[in-house]
Amino acid sequence: MRSGSISGVEALVRWESPRRGSVAPSEFVPRAERSNATIQALTDWTLDAAFTQAAAWEHDGHELTVAVNLSPLSAADPSLPAKIRALLDRYECKPASIQIELTETAVFGGEDPGRVAGTMGELADMGIVIALDDFGTGYSSLARLRDLPIHKVKIDKSFVSRMDIRPQDALIVRSVIALAKSLHLRVVAEGVETDTVWRRLSDLGCDVAQGNYLTQPLAPDELIAWVRQWEELYAEAHRMADELLERRSGPSDRRSGQHDRRAGDDGHFRFQPVN
Repeated sequence: MRSGSISGVEALVRWESPRRGSVAPSEFVPRAERSNATIQALTDWTLDAAFTQAAAWEHDGHELTVAVNLSPLSAADPSLPAKIRALLDRYECKPASIQIELTETAVFGGEDPGRVAGTMGELADMGIVIALDDFGTGYSSLARLRDLPIHKVKIDKSFVSRMDIRPQDALIVRSVIALAKSLHLRVVAEGVETDTVWRRLSDLGCDVAQGNYLTQPLAPDELIAWVRQWEELYAEAHRMADELLERRSGPSDRRSGQHDRRAGDDGHFRFQPVN
C-alpha cells in the first residue's frame, strides 16, 4: 500500500457448466470435498494451472506472485510437498512466485494439525510463500501463530469490508495488523471495496490490500492489460506529484534525482480504482 505496486494475484476457480451455467465455488468445492479423489483432482488441476500461468508471466517479465487456496483435505495430503517440488521442476519458475494459502480451519481444525504444520514447513523450506487465510474467523491462538512457518496473515473480508462503519471491526483489524507486525509477518487485507476502507487501512500501516476496489476478477490476458494501465497511472501520479512539489519547493529544497520522490506527509499513496 505504500508503493502502489501490484505484487500478486489470487487464482480463483470458476466452473462453467454446460447445463447449469456458472457454478460458484461455494457450491462445487464443498461437494468435491466429499470425496478425497475428487478434491485431489481439483487441487492438482488448480495447482498445475497456477504454476503454468506463473511460469508464463515470469518468462514475460511480470513479477506477480500467484496465490492458490488449499482445502483442509489437500493441506493434510502427505504427498503435497512432493507434488509442489515436481511442479517447480517442471515449469522452472521461482518458488517465491507461488503462494499457498491455508485457512485457520485447514491448519488447526483437522485431525492432525501437527502434520499440516509440518507440510507448511516443508513448503516454506522450498521457498514457497505461505499465507494464513481468513484470519480472525478460526482457531488461532497467539502461541500457534507464533510457531507456524508462515510469511503472511490475511485479514478476513468480513472484518475489512465494513470497518469504516463498524468500530468493532476496525478495532479487530487494527489489532491484527499490530499483532502480525510484532511477529514480523506481512499483513494482507481482503475484501477492500471502497476508497474509505483503503484509506483507513493505509493509515493503520497495512502492507497489502486486495479486493474489488482495485479491480474485479480478470482473465490472465485482461489482468496483464490492467496491470500495465495501473503502472501507467502510477507513473503519471508520480510525475504530477513531483511537478507539484517542484513548484512548491524553494531553490534549496529542490530534489536532483529521479528516485528522490515524496509520497506525502504520511508516506502513503492514495489511488482511485481503475475502470
